[in-house]
Amino acid sequence: MKINQNLKNYLKLLFDFDPVTDDFKLKPQEYVRIKAIKPREHNTPLIKTWYIKNVSELEDIIKKYKYNWNLYIGLATTKGKNETAEYMLARKVMFLDFDLKDYPQYNDVKDFEQHIKRNLHYLFYHAVVDSGNGYHFYFATQRTVDNSRATRINKNLAKILGADPKAVLPTQLMRLPTSLNLKHDAKPVNIICNNYGNPNFKPYSLNKLEKIVSYAKQSAKVKEVQQLPPKEYNKTSGYFCIEKMLAEGVQQGERNFCLGRITKYLQLKGYHYSNGLKVALEWNQRCNPPKSVNEVAVDFKRYWESDYKLLGCKLEDKTKQSILNRYCDRYKCKTIFNNSKANIKTKEIEMDNNFLKNNVIRKLRGNHYLILSVLYVHDKGLTYNSISQEITNPTTKKPCISRKTLYRILNDLVEMKYISHDQYGTYRLIKFPNFGQGATKYYYSASILLINGIIKQQDYLIYLCLVRNQQQNKSTTYDQISDDTGISKGHVCEHIQNLFKAKILDITKSYTDKGILCNTYTLIA
Repeated sequence: MKINQNLKNYLKLLFDFDPVTDDFKLKPQEYVRIKAIKPREHNTPLIKTWYIKNVSELEDIIKKYKYNWNLYIGLATTKGKNETAEYMLARKVMFLDFDLKDYPQYNDVKDFEQHIKRNLHYLFYHAVVDSGNGYHFYFATQRTVDNSRATRINKNLAKILGADPKAVLPTQLMRLPTSLNLKHDAKPVNIICNNYGNPNFKPYSLNKLEKIVSYAKQSAKVKEVQQLPPKEYNKTSGYFCIEKMLAEGVQQGERNFCLGRITKYLQLKGYHYSNGLKVALEWNQRCNPPKSVNEVAVDFKRYWESDYKLLGCKLEDKTKQSILNRYCDRYKCKTIFNNSKANIKTKEIEMDNNFLKNNVIRKLRGNHYLILSVLYVHDKGLTYNSISQEITNPTTKKPCISRKTLYRILNDLVEMKYISHDQYGTYRLIKFPNFGQGATKYYYSASILLINGIIKQQDYLIYLCLVRNQQQNKSTTYDQISDDTGISKGHVCEHIQNLFKAKILDITKSYTDKGILCNTYTLIA
């Protein structure tokens, strides 16, 4: 196998080359270290190490081992055939390792490029390698044998940019381009870009890098953050997962995703920017480990100003979904619907009991009450198109009520004088004297279940009747609900079972004072 020019330019970025021989320019006792690791199930992996003097040796190693072994190359040359820190001789690059699993909100190399630009405006990378599970950024420097100084600079760069803090030592090994990453699935290790050989290519001096780091520290006011203990939180929240994140903090690898979710949550709750940032900074102190104040501030601003939407319960990205699942408890969370634009609308609705009298319930269906619920949430009124949008299933992208049926339902409610329809096409609830009838409280999340097709409209009607009877201390037996709604006892039983399956209510069996076994209903949403 002949090494191609791209790989050769990569090697020239890392090591000195003789312009005459076009090969490594090494001192008598100076070597380039190559390592091969072969993963084995349930056994210690096989490891081979070579100390080479010329490119042809590397060609042979790549040819023989590239398909079945993970191949690595040393960051620094070695003094003699030894791989301990004191034998590391010279290096020409700073190295930053970004793992994709630590940045679930990033999708490709461009996101990491923007990340570096946001945090260190004056730092320009010279090469990028796709490692198979992330990205390696290289910053060329003038050749140095002062490894302690170079390591210190590399550590500071990694800390500011959030790269792997362990991948900065002079003994560091990098995945060799043209090889395969066999950690999980076989993925190629490719050079994305390399500016070596470009007319404008200019390596950094260590003095210049130290100035960049110093300026970044001063401007960002990076400081260590003391961890705060967990705090109490609302365990029956419309966003249980976010309340849990805020109260307990999250782990490294979860912080960026969770911050994006928290930021939009605070924004939707009506927080001003400054107050939201204070909440985010306090939350950061509960994370393990906390990020720098500057990192949190920069990311919070970006999420706040962007169209970042990660408030649903179902996410397409499996990594993000697995993070979310660790903080979810569907039995406590009132947001038990899927991926809805109305997630934040878990507010409590108070429906006038005049709408829930038995004679009215027997005339209306679940979809009538759905429209009333939507108009309760939007008390300033909605047009036909806005109502249709509000009742659109996010999965099917279709309204849960057909166009013809929606017109009929709206006309029914107008004729019953429950809603009004003005000259501008706006539908509003009509507020009339309550006469001491009171109101029934329930959560809008129950309406979302109907919109998303998780429950059916008569399930929804039975749900409202159950809520009403519970709050008025009336009987909730099958016979009573059947009598109240005009729905047969057998169908009432079926609808209640559907509500139970949808986790909108819990059913427990208990004995009355008279020794009669009966159901007890606990309404979850």
